[in-house]
Amino acid sequence: MMIYNDYIFGIIYLFILFIEIEATIKNYKLEQQIGSTMVLPPCFPTVPSSTDDVATILFKSDSGELLGMNGILISNNPRLMIKNPHSFELAIKLIELSDEGQYECRTDQIINYIVHLIVINSSTIHLNALEGSNITLQCSENGMWTIEENHQGGAVRKQYTTELVLNNLQRNDNRFQKIICSTLDRHEKREYIIDIMYKPTVKLMMSIRQKLMCIICAHPLPHRIHWWWNTRKGRNDSIQQTKINQSCIAQQSIFILEKEYDIEQIIICEAENVHGIGRDTLQLKERKTT
Repeated sequence: MMIYNDYIFGIIYLFILFIEIEATIKNYKLEQQIGSTMVLPPCFPTVPSSTDDVATILFKSDSGELLGMNGILISNNPRLMIKNPHSFELAIKLIELSDEGQYECRTDQIINYIVHLIVINSSTIHLNALEGSNITLQCSENGMWTIEENHQGGAVRKQYTTELVLNNLQRNDNRFQKIICSTLDRHEKREYIIDIMYKPTVKLMMSIRQKLMCIICAHPLPHRIHWWWNTRKGRNDSIQQTKINQSCIAQQSIFILEKEYDIEQIIICEAENVHGIGRDTLQLKERKTT
């Protein structure tokens, strides 16, 4: 009975020891662009050794290629170099598809870390789309669409299809933040950035200082802005302009206006870009006669 109990306790001890060792192993999953340079994490023992002559090696476990030992480069690959011998950091230059795989840092039989490297060929494509329009995007064969939505909580919606249809695009559309097409093996990746274009929206108002202000939002910004006073075109030297942001500007008249006039005043602010014309009208009251 004592032998059996010792056996059980021995198994439990080994199991706990195995869990502790597994907990010390650091796993990294990295994506790198073809042609880029990356540096692997420092390769040194995570568990103290009782002997000084234990070797720390770095190798590519899926091919068995020994890359370095104790801070010294072993591989004859000209694209590999030891960036820091003291911390044993291996740099891979001009990354190729053949560099993809699993890299292990090991001291004796203890694994210090494992790096899973995925090599990708990524690109970014900018698209212009008119507000309210629909667009259809084609992914590559054997590819999938991934849409990263910009809702609170960062929900990610995936569509396993080669064709993606986006309907009724809007300027402040939060349905997506990133649109990515990638092959199922993840080697090819294309990110689409959609720029929503729209004609000017115009808001004409009276400021608290009795000055006219016209706020215009458009993408691209308007190439023409005109003011009309009772069908008479306003002078440019009577207008001050301020840029609010990348898509909006404000124009303000430099004259202080009366609240009432001898005749009714109709003022129009009109803006135009390549996608159309927007305008707003403000009507000032006629002064009552007694």
